[in-house]
Formats: sequence, structure tokens, C-alpha cells
Amino acid sequence: MRILYGVAGEGIGHAVRSKAIISELKKNHDILVLSGGKPFNFLRKHFKTKKIGYFKIIYRKNSMSRITIPYNLLLIPFISLYNLK
Repeated sequence: MRILYGVAGEGIGHAVRSKAIISELKKNHDILVLSGGKPFNFLRKHFKTKKIGYFKIIYRKNSMSRITIPYNLLLIPFISLYNLK
């Protein structure tokens, strides 16, 4: 069976936890991992991984900035086109 496994996240917490799951799935299946940012850099060292566009969180004083949502709304067409290619 072929499995497409996507890993989201700003840091690598999801990627570290997913590594264990992907390792087990890989024993019996063909796995392709999709990820962007820091998770991509971590996972590509261990698995066949394709880079995808992703939304970013903008931080100010250790919390999410109000500009994060408008910034990501502007990126939707670019991220969509990048991921479609």
C-alpha cells in the first residue's frame, strides 16, 4: 500500500512524534512524507520527503502577532501554486 503522510507544524515536535509512526508504517508500506519548514529539514534526513508550502506564525514578544493572519491570507495563492506544482 502507498501512503501519503503530511506533517504540519512550526517547530519539530510533530515531526519527532511522526518519525516513530512513519518508521513503523514504512515496514509494510511505501511512504511519501509531505512537509515544510523545520519539520521538512528534520524528516528529509530519515525518509523520502517532498517540500510543500506552509503557513507561518509571526511571533512578537513570545506570542503570536496579529499580523500573522493577514500575512498568511496574502500567501494563500502563492502557497497553493507552489503545492500544485
